Amino acid sequence: MSHLPAWNRLETIAREEVAGVLRRLPAELRARASAVALRLEPVPGPELIADGVDADLLGLFVGPDFEGEGEHGSLPPQIILFLASLWD
Repeated sequence: MSHLPAWNRLETIAREEVAGVLRRLPAELRARASAVALRLEPVPGPELIADGVDADLLGLFVGPDFEGEGEHGSLPPQIILFLASLWD
């Protein structure tokens, strides 16, 4: 793996990139995408790997899609970005 910057710097870069992508989306999609929680992790954790997720996965969407909104018992939608994998 290439040299990673400090976590705070890596997190700042990721949040700036995500904000830039959101700004370029059409307004309706931007509003919906902005409501999706963003979680930043270095790499997939052992529980995800045990569930079959590749250790070098770049990101993961979890929860209902737009059509599945409001389903009872489901987690709110979120995007998990694995920053060490993305940096590499």
